[in-house]
Amino acid sequence: DGDADADADADADADADGDGDGDGDGDGDGDGDGDSDTGAESCVDPLPVLELDTPTEGDTTDAPADIDPSCGYSEGQPNLVYSIAVPSEGALTVRLDVPLDEEGDSTWDSVVALRSTCNDGLTELDCNDDWWEGEDAPRRSRVVWCADAAQTVTAIVDGYDSPGYALQSGPFTITASHAACAEDESCVPDLGCLPDLPGGDTCDAPVTLELGTELTADTTGMADDLQTTCSGGDGGDAVYSFNAPSAGQLAIDFTPVGDFDGYFAIRDTCADSESETSCDYFSTSACVTGGDHFLIIDGETGGFGGMAEGRYVLSTSFSPCAEGEICGLDRCGIPEVEPNGEGANGQSVESGQTILGSISEVGDVDYYSVELTEGQTMTVSLTGCAGDTVVYVYDSPLPDPLPDAVRCTADDPAPALACNDDSGGICSVLDFEAPADGVYYIRVVEYGGDDTVDYPLSIDIS
Repeated sequence: DGDADADADADADADADGDGDGDGDGDGDGDGDGDSDTGAESCVDPLPVLELDTPTEGDTTDAPADIDPSCGYSEGQPNLVYSIAVPSEGALTVRLDVPLDEEGDSTWDSVVALRSTCNDGLTELDCNDDWWEGEDAPRRSRVVWCADAAQTVTAIVDGYDSPGYALQSGPFTITASHAACAEDESCVPDLGCLPDLPGGDTCDAPVTLELGTELTADTTGMADDLQTTCSGGDGGDAVYSFNAPSAGQLAIDFTPVGDFDGYFAIRDTCADSESETSCDYFSTSACVTGGDHFLIIDGETGGFGGMAEGRYVLSTSFSPCAEGEICGLDRCGIPEVEPNGEGANGQSVESGQTILGSISEVGDVDYYSVELTEGQTMTVSLTGCAGDTVVYVYDSPLPDPLPDAVRCTADDPAPALACNDDSGGICSVLDFEAPADGVYYIRVVEYGGDDTVDYPLSIDIS
């Protein structure tokens, strides 16, 4: 295929990535692979017609091997082609299903691609190796391409990788469908038609965002008057306002389209960067208090994608905190109950609970009590702490006088039964197996005892 083919194929994600993120590992960029495929037997007119919304069966087993899509390293793999009449602008979806084996896996590794001209790889519109319909779904291939007008395109069915590794061919079912986007929708590659809801241009005119929705919009041409704390922020800003009905976890899935280097931030006060409670790119889960908040979309030049303005896809979901829980350290949790520094007044905890605790002054200590039966394993996790912590587990009754250790020697924790300082970082995680039925005490301190620290205390008992 020449150097152009090799260069473009190198841009495709390797099949071994297997990240299963829903848009496929082997997506092409629509620029073509550089192959002319001139004289390809598969492309001789008239091409077989693939009618819309009509599942069509085929088999590449004895088909010619003369087309090489950009995302499949497919030179030498058998392929078939189909002509599709796209009736208007909108989203064209072409899905390829192959039979499954006894374990529910695909019997062969397929590739599907679209071209404007069958025997010209430079006219490739889209290409996909792997696509998963859900988390546990088998691997398939699918493209979703945005047409700007009525036209005829060619769909290519091929196998992944060089036949020198394995011949990838066999029976399949191919289905094409088309959706014309509504006036208030835009077509997004790999996703299709989505509601178009541009954000407001300033903090004085935010656009209301209903939680639990998916949308697309574009920051091109918007004013650059805000800067998020996690980006350079030299692109136009889009401002949304939303209302959280209570304290809870807000999940945000943010996808910049193309070369847009986008970021988003959550603020309590739109124009006040110090009120920013979360700033990220792609996705995050943040705990927000009940009430009004702002979501700001921003971009910068020279980051991941390189473009400070562009289109994005945004989806949100909200899960309220359980009764009695509040927001803290970016999660829902039960507030620490003071005083709890004397051991006997330790706050009672149960499996599945998260306590939002704090060593609020130098020398402070927090105790928690938990009931365990012999042989039960308790995991105490302070992952997500805001400083250096140490956690201990003691039998009942507690030592007299009360312990004053602020460091941990795991091999010799006495008088504690177990302790942990750092576990993959400065936050403590401790696994403890109860030697007998009874009440045990968890003690949390700041390492060294000379600073303060906020921490989440999560308990799991099995």
